[in-house]
Amino acid sequence: MKKFFTPIISFCLTLFIPAVLIADTRPDAHAPISIMGEHTHKQGEFMFSYRFMSMTMTNNMDDTDVLPTSQILTGGSNTGDYMVVPTEMKMDMHMFGLMYAQSDLITWSFMLPYLQLKMHHLISPAHSTYPDQSFSTSSEGIGDFKLRGLITLEKTPDHNAILGFGFSIPTGSIDEQDDILAMESLGKTQLPFPMQLGSGTYDWLPSITYNRYHENRSWGVQASGVIHIGENDNGYALGDMAELQAWHAWIINKELSFSSRLGYRETGHISGDDDSRDLPQMVMTSKSVQSVFPENFGGKQLEGGLGINGVFGHAEHRVALELNIPLWQDINGPQLAPDLIATLGYQKAFK
Repeated sequence: MKKFFTPIISFCLTLFIPAVLIADTRPDAHAPISIMGEHTHKQGEFMFSYRFMSMTMTNNMDDTDVLPTSQILTGGSNTGDYMVVPTEMKMDMHMFGLMYAQSDLITWSFMLPYLQLKMHHLISPAHSTYPDQSFSTSSEGIGDFKLRGLITLEKTPDHNAILGFGFSIPTGSIDEQDDILAMESLGKTQLPFPMQLGSGTYDWLPSITYNRYHENRSWGVQASGVIHIGENDNGYALGDMAELQAWHAWIINKELSFSSRLGYRETGHISGDDDSRDLPQMVMTSKSVQSVFPENFGGKQLEGGLGINGVFGHAEHRVALELNIPLWQDINGPQLAPDLIATLGYQKAFK
């Protein structure tokens, strides 16, 4: 009788044991690489991570409309309002992270970005001294340090729920300067908001995540936000942000999975203004460049992403890539809006 039941019991166990074992080792155990704070670790585990994110912005938008440069510049074909218009921006970010599980219940996450920003501009042909000329500005350095605590609310072989809490420390500069065409006599000038490396404020970072695992696929949802506390030393605060993400992943084999993602983000206006900007009265009272005006920030965005995740070395090493594009945008403009965001990441777990 024992010999009869043994193979049956073994077969039945194979239906359930893989679900327990693959919770941490399957290739879709983590969300797409652009999503943060969506998994925890077992007590005593560490995980080092590196992400490289590159974002390009080549279109100016206002509400849901793409605006040609001539419609924004004074003296253009449509007689716009601004003397200078940004025509392109490139942001490269190197994100270094470390996670440590204090217990099976609490995992700590530490992240520090290094940013490289560059923005191209075009001067209005109506500016008689500098007819139809372009120039670029750039900034580079560390961004704001982020500390998160991730609490496992519930965890079973096929699902988990995670509550995130944390804050951002203003280690990124908000005093970046560069030379600006037509203002060389002033020396280096305070750069507009998008070219600064940090928020300058302490920011709350709440989140809640749910992951569900099936035999050959998984899905998850996350709601998160950024809440800026008070104003920074230059007299302004970036707009608060609320975000909702949903993703679905399919296992190809034990080392590889593909994912799709849909994300909605809403960001508020900047409050206050940059008191450190020392520009001539003529420039401040005219519409110089759109990126120095607080009302030209924030908006609503719906984006879609496709990704690939790979694991090797008993799932101690993870490599992932995700490409995201905007599907719909309602922008508080005129301002540059994202065209493409690419994120490449590596994660290494150890004890």
